[in-house]
Amino acid sequence: WSQHEITILVEKPVAISEKQVSALKAAEPKMKANIWVAMEYRFIPAINKLIQHLPEVGEIKKVTIRENRYPFLTKIQEWNKDVDKSGDTLVEKCCHFFDLFRLITGQEMQSCVSKVHRGLLWDHYGYEQRELKEEVVPIIDSAYVLP
Repeated sequence: WSQHEITILVEKPVAISEKQVSALKAAEPKMKANIWVAMEYRFIPAINKLIQHLPEVGEIKKVTIRENRYPFLTKIQEWNKDVDKSGDTLVEKCCHFFDLFRLITGQEMQSCVSKVHRGLLWDHYGYEQRELKEEVVPIIDSAYVLP
Protein backbone atom coordinates (compact mmCIF):
# COMPACT_ATOMS: atom_id res chain seq x y z
CA TRP A 1 0.00 0.00 0.00
CA SER A 2 2.81 2.42 0.72
CA GLN A 3 4.10 2.14 -2.84
CA HIS A 4 0.95 3.72 -4.29
CA GLU A 5 0.22 7.44 -4.58
CA ILE A 6 -2.80 7.36 -2.31
CA THR A 7 -3.85 8.97 0.96
CA ILE A 8 -4.42 6.57 3.84
CA LEU A 9 -6.45 7.54 6.90
CA VAL A 10 -5.29 5.57 9.94
CA GLU A 11 -6.48 5.40 13.53
CA LYS A 12 -4.05 6.52 16.18
CA PRO A 13 -1.63 5.67 17.55
CA VAL A 14 0.36 4.69 14.46
CA ALA A 15 3.26 3.50 16.63
CA ILE A 16 3.49 2.66 20.33
CA SER A 17 7.14 1.72 20.67
CA GLU A 18 10.52 3.11 19.64
CA LYS A 19 10.98 0.01 17.47
CA GLN A 20 7.79 0.80 15.54
CA VAL A 21 8.77 4.46 15.15
CA SER A 22 12.19 3.43 13.82
CA ALA A 23 10.56 1.06 11.32
CA LEU A 24 8.28 3.84 10.06
CA LYS A 25 11.19 6.26 9.72
CA ALA A 26 13.20 3.64 7.79
CA ALA A 27 10.26 3.01 5.42
CA GLU A 28 9.46 6.70 4.87
CA PRO A 29 11.96 7.47 2.05
CA LYS A 30 10.42 4.71 -0.09
CA MET A 31 6.78 5.59 0.63
CA LYS A 32 4.62 7.18 -2.03
CA ALA A 33 1.47 7.16 0.08
CA ASN A 34 0.41 10.08 2.26
CA ILE A 35 -0.61 8.99 5.75
CA TRP A 36 -3.17 11.01 7.66
CA VAL A 37 -3.56 10.11 11.33
CA ALA A 38 -7.11 10.55 12.67
CA MET A 39 -6.73 13.41 15.11
CA GLU A 40 -10.29 14.66 15.10
CA TYR A 41 -10.07 16.93 18.17
CA ARG A 42 -8.53 19.63 15.96
CA PHE A 43 -11.83 19.76 14.04
CA ILE A 44 -14.02 20.39 17.10
CA PRO A 45 -15.84 23.72 16.47
CA ALA A 46 -14.62 25.25 19.76
CA ILE A 47 -11.00 24.42 18.86
CA ASN A 48 -11.45 25.97 15.41
CA LYS A 49 -12.80 29.12 17.07
CA LEU A 50 -9.85 29.21 19.47
CA ILE A 51 -7.39 28.93 16.57
CA GLN A 52 -9.17 31.79 14.78
CA HIS A 53 -8.75 34.03 17.85
CA LEU A 54 -5.08 33.23 18.52
CA PRO A 55 -3.75 36.27 16.60
CA GLU A 56 -5.83 38.54 18.88
CA VAL A 57 -4.49 36.85 22.04
CA GLY A 58 -0.82 37.58 21.41
CA GLU A 59 2.20 35.50 22.33
CA ILE A 60 1.33 32.16 23.87
CA LYS A 61 3.07 31.58 27.20
CA LYS A 62 1.44 28.33 28.29
CA VAL A 63 -1.23 25.92 27.07
CA THR A 64 -3.29 23.85 29.49
CA ILE A 65 -5.88 21.30 28.44
CA ARG A 66 -8.27 19.55 30.80
CA GLU A 67 -10.77 16.89 29.85
CA ASN A 68 -13.60 15.59 31.98
CA ARG A 69 -14.82 12.33 30.51
CA TYR A 70 -16.92 9.28 31.08
CA PRO A 71 -15.23 5.87 31.27
CA PHE A 72 -13.62 4.69 28.04
CA LEU A 73 -16.08 3.56 25.42
CA THR A 74 -16.36 -0.05 24.32
CA LYS A 75 -14.64 -0.35 20.94
CA ILE A 76 -13.98 -3.22 18.54
CA GLN A 77 -12.04 -5.91 20.42
CA GLU A 78 -11.41 -3.32 23.18
CA TRP A 79 -8.27 -2.17 21.34
CA ASN A 80 -8.21 1.11 23.26
CA LYS A 81 -7.78 -0.79 26.55
CA ASP A 82 -5.07 -3.14 25.26
CA VAL A 83 -1.57 -1.89 26.06
CA ASP A 84 -0.13 -3.85 23.12
CA LYS A 85 -2.48 -2.13 20.65
CA SER A 86 -2.96 1.36 22.03
CA GLY A 87 0.10 1.94 24.18
CA ASP A 88 -2.18 2.39 27.22
CA THR A 89 -5.15 4.66 27.74
CA LEU A 90 -2.83 7.59 28.49
CA VAL A 91 -1.38 7.33 24.97
CA GLU A 92 -4.84 6.72 23.50
CA LYS A 93 -6.23 9.94 25.02
CA CYS A 94 -3.21 12.22 25.31
CA CYS A 95 -2.20 11.88 21.68
CA HIS A 96 -5.18 14.15 20.92
CA PHE A 97 -3.92 16.71 23.40
CA PHE A 98 -0.35 16.49 22.13
CA ASP A 99 -1.74 17.18 18.66
CA LEU A 100 -3.62 20.21 20.01
CA PHE A 101 -0.49 21.50 21.78
CA ARG A 102 1.34 21.28 18.44
CA LEU A 103 -1.54 22.91 16.53
CA ILE A 104 -2.03 25.77 18.99
CA THR A 105 1.64 26.58 19.57
CA GLY A 106 2.98 25.71 16.12
CA GLN A 107 5.82 23.82 17.83
CA GLU A 108 6.84 20.20 18.23
CA MET A 109 6.87 18.77 21.73
CA GLN A 110 10.33 17.81 22.94
CA SER A 111 9.33 15.89 26.06
CA CYS A 112 6.59 15.50 28.64
CA VAL A 113 6.14 14.35 32.21
CA SER A 114 3.00 12.79 33.68
CA LYS A 115 1.56 11.74 37.01
CA VAL A 116 -1.08 9.05 36.70
CA HIS A 117 -3.52 7.05 38.79
CA ARG A 118 -4.91 3.60 38.01
CA GLY A 119 -7.84 1.79 39.58
CA LEU A 120 -10.53 4.40 40.20
CA LEU A 121 -12.80 2.71 37.68
CA TRP A 122 -11.44 -0.80 38.23
CA ASP A 123 -14.83 -2.46 38.55
CA HIS A 124 -16.33 -0.61 35.57
CA TYR A 125 -13.95 -2.45 33.22
CA GLY A 126 -14.31 -5.86 34.88
CA TYR A 127 -10.77 -6.08 36.27
CA GLU A 128 -11.95 -7.21 39.70
CA GLN A 129 -12.98 -10.47 38.00
CA ARG A 130 -9.52 -11.19 36.59
CA GLU A 131 -6.41 -12.56 38.18
CA LEU A 132 -3.93 -9.74 37.69
CA LYS A 133 -0.83 -11.07 39.35
CA GLU A 134 1.55 -9.56 36.80
CA GLU A 135 -0.80 -8.09 34.21
CA VAL A 136 -0.60 -4.33 33.67
CA VAL A 137 -4.01 -2.76 34.01
CA PRO A 138 -4.22 -0.63 30.86
CA ILE A 139 -6.67 1.89 32.28
CA ILE A 140 -5.31 5.17 33.56
CA ASP A 141 -8.19 6.88 35.31
CA SER A 142 -6.59 10.26 35.81
CA ALA A 143 -3.42 11.95 34.68
CA TYR A 144 -1.65 15.30 34.88
CA VAL A 145 0.59 15.69 31.85
CA LEU A 146 3.09 18.51 31.44
CA PRO A 147 4.56 19.05 27.96
